[in-house]
Amino acid sequence: MKFFDKFHAFCFGFLVLLIVITVPYTINHGDFFQNESELIIVSLLVTSLSVTYARKFEMVSFGMLSKKQLLLFIAIFLLSVLETLVYIHFFAVSSGVGVQHLAEVSRGISLSLILTTSVFGP
Repeated sequence: MKFFDKFHAFCFGFLVLLIVITVPYTINHGDFFQNESELIIVSLLVTSLSVTYARKFEMVSFGMLSKKQLLLFIAIFLLSVLETLVYIHFFAVSSGVGVQHLAEVSRGISLSLILTTSVFGP
């Protein structure tokens, strides 16, 4: 029975991974400003359903974040913003891709991008 539970969790993990990756891209096609509210709602729905299912079968347990975990969460978010800024400055010199990326980022960082990189992605 334990083998079945582990196999069940393994298959469920891959299924959720496929859904979490494909559904947001299907909604916004890589542009985080397109259908932003729908993307956030669907991502919240998929994430909450998968967490509820995982808690039902005791695959995960939750508690309060420690100070170290909270700082790690903030650091990952800041590193993702820093990576975007570094990408703009280095690749704008060597290719036209950086210029296009700069034009996109100059519109601002969308809420759905922030949530995808810091909450829904991990």
